[in-house]
Amino acid sequence: MTTRLDHWRQMDEITPTQLSKFAVTVIGVGGIGSFAVEALTTMGVSNITVYDDDTVELHNLSSQAYDLRHIGMKKVEAIRDRCQEKSGIVIKIHAEQFSNKQPVSGIVISGVDSMESRVDIWNAIRYNPTVCFYIDARMGISVTRIHTVRPWDVNEILHYEKTLYTNEKAVQQACTAQAVIYTTYATASFLANMVKRIVKGDPMPMDFHFDHNNFVMIPGHLTQRS
Repeated sequence: MTTRLDHWRQMDEITPTQLSKFAVTVIGVGGIGSFAVEALTTMGVSNITVYDDDTVELHNLSSQAYDLRHIGMKKVEAIRDRCQEKSGIVIKIHAEQFSNKQPVSGIVISGVDSMESRVDIWNAIRYNPTVCFYIDARMGISVTRIHTVRPWDVNEILHYEKTLYTNEKAVQQACTAQAVIYTTYATASFLANMVKRIVKGDPMPMDFHFDHNNFVMIPGHLTQRS
Protein backbone atom coordinates (compact mmCIF):
# COMPACT_ATOMS: atom_id res chain seq x y z
CA MET A 1 0.00 0.00 0.00
CA THR A 2 1.39 3.42 -0.93
CA THR A 3 -1.26 5.69 0.57
CA ARG A 4 0.06 7.40 3.69
CA LEU A 5 -1.53 9.57 6.34
CA ASP A 6 -1.64 13.35 6.00
CA HIS A 7 0.56 14.72 8.80
CA TRP A 8 0.08 18.43 8.15
CA ARG A 9 -1.13 19.14 11.71
CA GLN A 10 2.23 18.06 13.14
CA MET A 11 4.57 19.36 10.44
CA ASP A 12 5.91 22.26 12.52
CA GLU A 13 6.89 19.79 15.25
CA ILE A 14 8.16 16.74 13.36
CA THR A 15 7.83 15.48 9.80
CA PRO A 16 7.74 11.97 8.32
CA THR A 17 10.85 12.90 6.32
CA GLN A 18 12.78 13.57 9.52
CA LEU A 19 11.46 10.38 11.10
CA SER A 20 12.36 8.27 8.06
CA LYS A 21 16.07 8.89 8.67
CA PHE A 22 16.05 6.63 11.75
CA ALA A 23 15.57 2.89 11.91
CA VAL A 24 13.50 1.78 14.92
CA THR A 25 13.46 -1.75 16.31
CA VAL A 26 10.75 -2.70 18.83
CA ILE A 27 11.35 -5.87 20.81
CA GLY A 28 8.08 -7.20 22.23
CA VAL A 29 4.67 -6.08 20.93
CA GLY A 30 2.47 -6.72 23.94
CA GLY A 31 1.03 -4.01 26.17
CA ILE A 32 3.95 -1.62 25.71
CA GLY A 33 5.18 -2.48 22.25
CA SER A 34 1.91 -2.89 20.33
CA PHE A 35 0.62 0.59 21.14
CA ALA A 36 4.13 2.05 20.72
CA VAL A 37 4.40 0.65 17.18
CA GLU A 38 0.91 1.92 16.36
CA ALA A 39 1.77 5.38 17.72
CA LEU A 40 5.09 5.52 15.87
CA THR A 41 3.67 4.53 12.49
CA THR A 42 0.76 6.94 12.95
CA MET A 43 3.30 9.68 13.72
CA GLY A 44 5.14 8.84 10.49
CA VAL A 45 7.99 6.52 11.46
CA SER A 46 8.30 4.28 8.41
CA ASN A 47 11.37 2.13 9.08
CA ILE A 48 10.24 -0.17 11.91
CA THR A 49 11.22 -3.75 12.67
CA VAL A 50 9.49 -5.77 15.39
CA TYR A 51 10.32 -9.00 17.22
CA ASP A 52 7.91 -11.19 19.19
CA ASP A 53 7.14 -14.91 19.16
CA ASP A 54 3.84 -14.68 21.05
CA THR A 55 0.26 -15.17 19.83
CA VAL A 56 -2.76 -12.91 20.43
CA GLU A 57 -5.13 -14.30 23.07
CA LEU A 58 -8.50 -13.05 24.30
CA HIS A 59 -7.10 -11.62 27.53
CA ASN A 60 -4.68 -9.44 25.52
CA LEU A 61 -7.43 -7.37 23.95
CA SER A 62 -8.15 -5.20 27.00
CA SER A 63 -4.58 -3.88 27.28
CA GLN A 64 -2.96 -4.34 23.86
CA ALA A 65 -3.54 -2.93 20.39
CA TYR A 66 -5.46 -5.92 19.05
CA ASP A 67 -9.09 -6.81 18.45
CA LEU A 68 -11.19 -9.95 18.10
CA ARG A 69 -10.12 -10.72 14.53
CA HIS A 70 -6.50 -11.01 15.68
CA ILE A 71 -7.07 -13.83 18.18
CA GLY A 72 -4.84 -16.76 17.24
CA MET A 73 -2.56 -14.69 15.03
CA LYS A 74 1.09 -14.05 15.74
CA LYS A 75 1.33 -10.65 17.42
CA VAL A 76 3.84 -9.40 14.87
CA GLU A 77 1.50 -10.27 12.02
CA ALA A 78 -1.46 -8.66 13.78
CA ILE A 79 0.38 -5.40 14.50
CA ARG A 80 1.73 -5.32 10.95
CA ASP A 81 -1.79 -5.60 9.54
CA ARG A 82 -3.20 -3.04 11.99
CA CYS A 83 -0.52 -0.46 11.19
CA GLN A 84 -0.77 -0.99 7.45
CA GLU A 85 -4.53 -0.52 7.54
CA LYS A 86 -4.25 2.72 9.50
CA SER A 87 -1.14 4.40 8.15
CA GLY A 88 -0.17 2.57 4.95
CA ILE A 89 3.21 1.78 6.50
CA VAL A 90 4.38 -1.82 6.26
CA ILE A 91 6.61 -2.76 9.17
CA LYS A 92 9.17 -5.57 9.06
CA ILE A 93 8.31 -8.48 11.33
CA HIS A 94 10.11 -11.39 12.97
CA ALA A 95 7.95 -13.97 14.76
CA GLU A 96 10.77 -14.93 17.07
CA GLN A 97 12.56 -13.81 20.18
CA PHE A 98 15.30 -11.25 19.71
CA SER A 99 18.87 -12.46 20.19
CA ASN A 100 22.39 -11.23 19.60
CA LYS A 101 22.28 -12.89 16.17
CA GLN A 102 20.06 -10.15 14.71
CA PRO A 103 21.80 -6.94 13.63
CA VAL A 104 20.20 -3.71 14.88
CA SER A 105 20.90 -0.02 14.43
CA GLY A 106 19.30 3.33 15.11
CA ILE A 107 16.79 3.31 17.98
CA VAL A 108 16.01 0.10 19.87
CA ILE A 109 12.95 -0.04 22.13
CA SER A 110 12.40 -2.81 24.66
CA GLY A 111 8.78 -3.66 25.40
CA VAL A 112 9.42 -7.01 27.06
CA ASP A 113 7.87 -8.02 30.38
CA SER A 114 10.70 -9.66 32.31
CA MET A 115 14.02 -8.49 33.70
CA GLU A 116 15.71 -11.57 32.28
CA SER A 117 14.66 -10.56 28.76
CA ARG A 118 15.83 -6.99 29.35
CA VAL A 119 19.24 -8.22 30.43
CA ASP A 120 19.49 -10.44 27.34
CA ILE A 121 18.62 -7.53 25.05
CA TRP A 122 21.08 -5.26 26.82
CA ASN A 123 23.88 -7.81 26.51
CA ALA A 124 23.14 -8.04 22.77
CA ILE A 125 23.39 -4.28 22.09
CA ARG A 126 25.80 -2.97 24.72
CA TYR A 127 28.81 -1.25 23.10
CA ASN A 128 27.08 -1.36 19.70
CA PRO A 129 28.08 1.94 18.03
CA THR A 130 25.33 1.63 15.41
CA VAL A 131 22.58 1.91 18.06
CA CYS A 132 22.17 5.59 18.83
CA PHE A 133 19.70 5.06 21.69
CA TYR A 134 18.29 2.13 23.63
CA ILE A 135 14.91 2.81 25.29
CA ASP A 136 13.89 0.40 28.03
CA ALA A 137 10.19 0.84 28.84
CA ARG A 138 8.76 -0.74 31.99
CA MET A 139 5.18 -0.60 33.15
CA GLY A 140 3.01 -1.59 36.07
CA ILE A 141 -0.68 -1.07 36.44
CA SER A 142 -0.13 2.50 37.73
CA VAL A 143 3.50 3.35 36.92
CA THR A 144 5.52 3.95 33.77
CA ARG A 145 9.31 3.77 33.90
CA ILE A 146 11.43 4.63 30.88
CA HIS A 147 15.21 4.46 30.77
CA THR A 148 17.10 5.78 27.76
CA VAL A 149 20.77 5.07 27.22
CA ARG A 150 23.39 5.49 24.54
CA PRO A 151 24.82 1.95 24.65
CA TRP A 152 28.29 3.09 23.60
CA ASP A 153 28.64 5.79 26.29
CA VAL A 154 30.53 4.41 29.30
CA ASN A 155 28.95 6.78 31.85
CA GLU A 156 25.43 6.04 30.62
CA ILE A 157 26.15 2.31 30.56
CA LEU A 158 27.20 2.40 34.22
CA HIS A 159 24.13 4.46 35.14
CA TYR A 160 21.70 2.18 33.30
CA GLU A 161 23.15 -1.06 34.60
CA LYS A 162 22.26 0.04 38.13
CA THR A 163 18.60 -0.34 37.09
CA LEU A 164 19.00 -4.00 36.10
CA TYR A 165 18.34 -6.85 38.50
CA THR A 166 17.24 -10.47 38.45
CA ASN A 167 13.67 -11.68 38.02
CA GLU A 168 13.79 -12.88 41.62
CA LYS A 169 14.32 -9.33 42.86
CA ALA A 170 11.57 -7.89 40.68
CA VAL A 171 8.23 -7.04 42.24
CA GLN A 172 5.90 -9.89 41.33
CA GLN A 173 2.46 -8.49 40.53
CA ALA A 174 -0.65 -10.58 40.23
CA CYS A 175 -1.79 -11.26 36.68
CA THR A 176 -4.79 -9.03 37.36
CA ALA A 177 -2.60 -6.09 38.48
CA GLN A 178 -0.18 -5.70 35.57
CA ALA A 179 -1.78 -3.42 33.00
CA VAL A 180 -4.77 -1.21 32.38
CA ILE A 181 -5.55 0.47 29.08
CA TYR A 182 -4.82 4.07 30.11
CA THR A 183 -1.35 3.08 31.33
CA THR A 184 -0.48 1.32 28.08
CA TYR A 185 -1.72 4.24 25.98
CA ALA A 186 0.22 6.72 28.11
CA THR A 187 3.40 4.67 27.95
CA ALA A 188 3.15 4.49 24.15
CA SER A 189 2.70 8.27 24.09
CA PHE A 190 5.83 8.79 26.18
CA LEU A 191 7.80 6.46 23.89
CA ALA A 192 6.68 8.26 20.73
CA ASN A 193 7.71 11.54 22.34
CA MET A 194 11.12 10.06 23.20
CA VAL A 195 11.65 8.99 19.58
CA LYS A 196 10.63 12.42 18.35
CA ARG A 197 13.12 14.07 20.73
CA ILE A 198 15.92 11.75 19.57
CA VAL A 199 15.21 12.53 15.93
CA LYS A 200 15.17 16.28 16.58
CA GLY A 201 18.19 16.20 18.86
CA ASP A 202 16.20 17.66 21.77
CA PRO A 203 17.26 17.16 25.41
CA MET A 204 15.81 14.08 27.02
CA PRO A 205 16.08 12.36 30.40
CA MET A 206 17.91 9.13 31.12
CA ASP A 207 15.29 8.14 33.69
CA PHE A 208 11.58 8.95 33.59
CA HIS A 209 9.13 7.57 36.16
CA PHE A 210 5.46 8.58 36.12
CA ASP A 211 2.77 7.80 38.71
CA HIS A 212 -0.53 7.45 36.84
CA ASN A 213 -2.62 7.25 40.00
CA ASN A 214 -1.52 10.68 41.15
CA PHE A 215 -0.64 12.25 37.79
CA VAL A 216 2.87 13.18 38.90
CA MET A 217 6.48 12.52 38.15
CA ILE A 218 7.91 10.32 40.88
CA PRO A 219 10.35 12.56 42.81
CA GLY A 220 13.99 11.78 42.21
CA HIS A 221 13.42 9.89 38.99
CA LEU A 222 13.96 12.47 36.26
CA THR A 223 17.68 12.19 35.60
CA GLN A 224 18.76 14.66 32.94
CA ARG A 225 21.78 14.31 30.71
CA SER A 226 24.49 16.90 31.14
